[in-house]
Amino acid sequence: MSGWDGSIDVLHVDDDPGLTEVAARFLEREDSRLDVETTTGAREALDRLADREFDCVVSDYDMPRMDGLELFESVRETHPDLPFILFTGKGSEAVAGEAVSVGVTDYLQKGAGTEQYGLLANRITNAVSQFRAERRLEAEHRRFHVLFERLTQPTVEVELDGETPVVRRVNPAFEEVFGYSADEIVGESLDEYIVPDDREEEARRINRRVRDGGRIFSKEVTRVTADGEREFLLQNAVYREGSAGFAIYTDVTGRAARKRELERKNTRLAALFENFPEPTVAYRYEDDEPHVVDVNEAFVETFGYDEERAVGEPIDDLLVPPDRHETAERIDERVRAGETVDEHLRRRTADGVREFRFRNVRLVDDETIDGYAIYADVTERAEELTTLRQLQHRAQGVIRANDRTRVAEIAVDVAKGTLDLPFAGVHFVDDEGAVLEPVAVTDEGRDRAGEAPAYERTDPDRTIDRVNWGVFESGDPAVVDDLREYEAVDETETPTRSGVILPLDDHGILFAASPEPNALTESDRHLADILATILTAVLDRAERERALHEQKRLLEDRTDRLDELVSVISHDLRSPLNVAKGRLDLARNDCESAHLEDAAGAVERSRAIVEDLLALAREGDRATETGAVSLAPLVEDCWQNVPTGRATLSVETDRTVEADRSRLRQLLENLVGNSVEHGSAGEDGGVTVTVGAVEDGFFVADDGPGIPPDDRADVFESGYSTGEDGTGLGLSIVEQVAREHGWEVALTESDDGGVHFEFTGVEFVDD
Repeated sequence: MSGWDGSIDVLHVDDDPGLTEVAARFLEREDSRLDVETTTGAREALDRLADREFDCVVSDYDMPRMDGLELFESVRETHPDLPFILFTGKGSEAVAGEAVSVGVTDYLQKGAGTEQYGLLANRITNAVSQFRAERRLEAEHRRFHVLFERLTQPTVEVELDGETPVVRRVNPAFEEVFGYSADEIVGESLDEYIVPDDREEEARRINRRVRDGGRIFSKEVTRVTADGEREFLLQNAVYREGSAGFAIYTDVTGRAARKRELERKNTRLAALFENFPEPTVAYRYEDDEPHVVDVNEAFVETFGYDEERAVGEPIDDLLVPPDRHETAERIDERVRAGETVDEHLRRRTADGVREFRFRNVRLVDDETIDGYAIYADVTERAEELTTLRQLQHRAQGVIRANDRTRVAEIAVDVAKGTLDLPFAGVHFVDDEGAVLEPVAVTDEGRDRAGEAPAYERTDPDRTIDRVNWGVFESGDPAVVDDLREYEAVDETETPTRSGVILPLDDHGILFAASPEPNALTESDRHLADILATILTAVLDRAERERALHEQKRLLEDRTDRLDELVSVISHDLRSPLNVAKGRLDLARNDCESAHLEDAAGAVERSRAIVEDLLALAREGDRATETGAVSLAPLVEDCWQNVPTGRATLSVETDRTVEADRSRLRQLLENLVGNSVEHGSAGEDGGVTVTVGAVEDGFFVADDGPGIPPDDRADVFESGYSTGEDGTGLGLSIVEQVAREHGWEVALTESDDGGVHFEFTGVEFVDD
């Protein structure tokens, strides 16, 4: 990884080679510090990251075989803190949201012009700058913490409250020498604990000097310790303008005794080093390379080098595989710079290359060694992680399957292939909840046991039934180390002797078993539990999809019936009504009769009902096709299409709304028609209809007689009408159109005592 004063190494990943070449040129032109290396595939990118260090990864999202977020997850396995920017043309809230949720450093959507590369370059330098600053801050914090904790002199941090030094923290040496734990003394006055009575005035003078910003380079003082009064050389480091700082006490009482104590500590440290269970190397830097000073017994057993062979040799020459020297050199630089390293790496041992967790312990002011290198063997854990990745890969077949039986078959195949156990099976509970029926079993299980048995809830005498039903009903997995330990188990009843039984919630159970006792490891059980979790999730999804499919089928049936109804209404009812209207017109030409007028009114009412029913049936809850609709011209058009008689129109808005024009026209025509039909105000017997805007919508009002408050809750119900000729469907259609647009509609009394329909939640698109 390059230094901040040098270049910034960027790995750009995009399956379009032309785009990566253009991006590299523009980025390097935007910022001369950027050195861009390109690759067109995620796998190649991972290989590049394994071979060398980069300061930042920039990746496209939509790539074959492995997308940008999958690449990010793979990079995080080996480079948990490396800045990673998703630079993608597939811009969507879903991709952006997922990128943020998984921890991508930054997300930038590709644009059409070259100015996007200036923005990308700025994002890269900001991310790398922040990353490096955090690493430096962490390193400084670790160095300070190590220094404070490992100082052999008792050290205390205090904050002055007036002239009282209040303890903020103490190091282990202080606890050991003075006999007070941090829990006892933090928050208390330091002087009350360690200053002798006859030295209180001297201590106050020291506190005043510190408060005034003075520094005490070397002042001998007497203090009370766990072993009585002792002489110390007091030094201090002041910060916060004298309000706080550190006090360091160097014991100068009995230097010979102190030396003997130090020798005893070194002896104990040597014993700890020799008996430490993990391979450990004491090292010292020579010509900027760590050389072996000493090794413990665990190191000899693991790496195969005894003390005579190892001492004096560079650690990297002994342990580092040929393809890992560059990475090892970077780790050496970090350790030499004072960092505390904790990383997974590969090293050569007596048994070949193995995986280790490497940690270093630096020693300050030691004349013989610079620190310890500790190697914890995590090869088995790494192998378990590899197996887990294989399980996750093979489980993709389960995730993609929707058929319950196919899901079970794939899960059984995954269980056998991953856990290497001959017997595995899935049982689903029947519809009555009385039997756990076998759905899938491995070939070995079928060969050894024939047809897999069903487990009866009502058969308490069979231990196998009890065990499996116990898992299903309790939801708690069962681990069977040796089935023969259960009472009343006939060995001919089952070929299995050990295994794990896992619940699948309300679906059934999954088992993985062996003919040998105690065959499952803790890792096997863990992997089986992961598979059961995946299988349960897939079964839940399949259940939901079946329910959705059934709902879809019912909806299609309902739609078919509705289509039939529309056909009946539009043809079988409307045609006879048209004939009846024509006959009535002929009859009125032949003779005059009040009965004919009544019959004509009934026919017109029937035709109005048919037309409104057709409007409801055809429109339903269809999605609206919206656009910008100016209210004033549309209201004027609606007014021309409705018989308005002596009614008048007042339009008090020029707003433009986002709406489906035809559906909004239907809404307005129904409201205007409703006002004209039921209104009788005004000097000439007409009604005035007013259309205007409110803060987040519009209203339609009139000065007619209005609707009684007790009836307003019912006006949008189908069939409600106060007129003899009303169909009772017009306002129901109004409410439906509003709902389709996502609007809220409310009915109140207008300022003139009539009706006031107000629509809110409306989106305006005015310039």
